[in-house]
Amino acid sequence: MANPSRKKRKRKASVVGAVLKLLFLLLLLSMLAAYIANQVALSSKKAELDTLQEQIDQQKSSIRSLKDLTQDLRTVDKNVEAILNNQVPKKQKTQEPEL
Repeated sequence: MANPSRKKRKRKASVVGAVLKLLFLLLLLSMLAAYIANQVALSSKKAELDTLQEQIDQQKSSIRSLKDLTQDLRTVDKNVEAILNNQVPKKQKTQEPEL
């Protein structure tokens, strides 16, 4: 009689072992799926970062160009003002309009 109970125990142990192996395999698969999902999200964020960095570089370049143009306009404005000041006689500069 001891022999049939041993077979039942072995069968139970092998079923429990198979269930544990299956659960472990499911755990590994779920971890792999989570890892893959994280890698996909990470690569998407890296691509977004690259795009934003390109936009920042373009905007910095535009700002530099605008600063150069602004400086050029200031220079032109000073030159025009100097030319106008030289063309207007000094008497007219100091006279106030009569009412």
